[in-house]
Amino acid sequence: MNGYSNRWIWLGCGLLAILAGCQSGRWNRFVDVNQAIMSDADAEKLVRRESPGTIRWSSDYGRVMEQATKEQKPLMLLFTGSDWCSYCMKLDKEVLSKPEFTSWANEKFVPMIVDFPKTKRLARDISAQNEQLQERYRRYVDGYPTVLFVQPDGQIIGKMGYERGGAKQWIESAERQLAPALAQASTSSAHASTSDSSASESTSLRPVVR
Repeated sequence: MNGYSNRWIWLGCGLLAILAGCQSGRWNRFVDVNQAIMSDADAEKLVRRESPGTIRWSSDYGRVMEQATKEQKPLMLLFTGSDWCSYCMKLDKEVLSKPEFTSWANEKFVPMIVDFPKTKRLARDISAQNEQLQERYRRYVDGYPTVLFVQPDGQIIGKMGYERGGAKQWIESAERQLAPALAQASTSSAHASTSDSSASESTSLRPVVR
């Protein structure tokens, strides 16, 4: 009798252990799913942490202007037809996606993409905003791709397009254009007063590019 009782006791303990393991596994699966759900901001941080070589493109002009003014960095506006323009695709493949370019762009500029796709659909407000930017900078954007470097006050300090030679040569060409304006901005910043004043975009652009 004692043997049968012990056997049932052990059998019961085994079943309880199995049920506990199933419950634990099921709970763990739910925990994993919940941990996978995150806000857009957390997801963006995760992407940046795992992909340090990615340009932090924005499509919101108001946001990049605010950031550029706060950080006193020029905007880098990429006018492109991302899904149909062959030279835009070449620029992306040969320059924009290269590690040396992404680190340079993220450090020195506030990047923004102004896209005019043919098959990809943009949000209505972004599409309208891009049309307005195309009109605002029509003197400088005569084809795609065009990269404009713009100070927070609206001054155009450089313009680039597609160039053969890869990322290093592209960066060197851009820096030759940008050097005088950036040096002047650095000097002005060093002698600027400490009084609080909000910078606003100039309505009349002062071009310094050909």
